[in-house]
Amino acid sequence: TAWISRATHGQLDAQLAELAARLEAVGGNIGKLPLYGVPFAIKDNIDAAGWLTTAACPEFAYTASADATVVARLRAAGAILMGK
Repeated sequence: TAWISRATHGQLDAQLAELAARLEAVGGNIGKLPLYGVPFAIKDNIDAAGWLTTAACPEFAYTASADATVVARLRAAGAILMGK
């Protein structure tokens, strides 16, 4: 498989709930979330809060405490992290 880790149903549900709340907060103006609902994946050397980062080497594994800037910007635009 090409995936090192994939979003669980719980992680997807949480992201979708947060996204729905954010859309409601902007009055349903989808233009404020230009990547609304667009799925994305990242390399496993990029941090995503709560996700294990291994850089494909289990000896380097740690759980990220914060999103890398690129992940934070994608999420802020409405994109959904599917995996690494």
